[in-house]
Amino acid sequence: MDEHDRYSHLFTGGTPPFWLFDYQLQSLFSVVELAQTRAKAEPRLYSDVLARARDVALIGAVGYFEAFCKHQFAALVNIHPPLLETFAAKRAQAAVKLSRLTSLFGRFDTEIGFLVAEQYDFGGSRAINQLFRDILDVTPLSHDEGDDFERILNVRHLLVHHAGLYTYEYLQGKALPQKPAVRPFRDDIQLDTKQFHDYEERLGMLGVKVATVTTKALYENTDELREVAPDRRGAVGLLLAGVWDVIGELPEGD
Repeated sequence: MDEHDRYSHLFTGGTPPFWLFDYQLQSLFSVVELAQTRAKAEPRLYSDVLARARDVALIGAVGYFEAFCKHQFAALVNIHPPLLETFAAKRAQAAVKLSRLTSLFGRFDTEIGFLVAEQYDFGGSRAINQLFRDILDVTPLSHDEGDDFERILNVRHLLVHHAGLYTYEYLQGKALPQKPAVRPFRDDIQLDTKQFHDYEERLGMLGVKVATVTTKALYENTDELREVAPDRRGAVGLLLAGVWDVIGELPEGD
């Protein structure tokens, strides 16, 4: 049994959070690249398909990032359940339905993180920072990184809630450089492949930041893992699975 199989029960989908997120981003990259190849070969048939592929892939990339943050939170709790004591002290209203707790008989201390994470929305930089602050006393996203995520999130909201058509509120934020005569509710956003890949790469790096800063905080909050159950310490390293392909050292949190 390898390390991944040994600790798979601690992770959503049985896969370390960042590793899953990175795989999902790579899959979206492939979708857009395939659509672009087809569009170059047969522009009349596939140009619109490419545009829709970029839109849907960006929506997916943002969703996968939010899910990654939720999965990371759940994994941290599953690896070291005493983190919930700190979390509960800061969030007196935190609760899990008894009917759901009963489903964890015999698995409570390895799966409680799933139920707790499920209660919270990770759909914004402020929410992400507050949730990790309350469990590990660290805010993984800097002010600039949070603003960057919110800009990407605004593009996603425009695509999801307004079919990509500009709104007055969106244009005030100027999330993308626009032509002088853009008309709210008449003109739609035009993402090119370069812009999509830029957004995707930025989301990937935000994922790296969340993974590394929260994992480092787990080390620091558990006396270099001495307080973590011996049979789970090996799972901590898996929280950085895939990250070392991108960076070589842990960044400092805010």
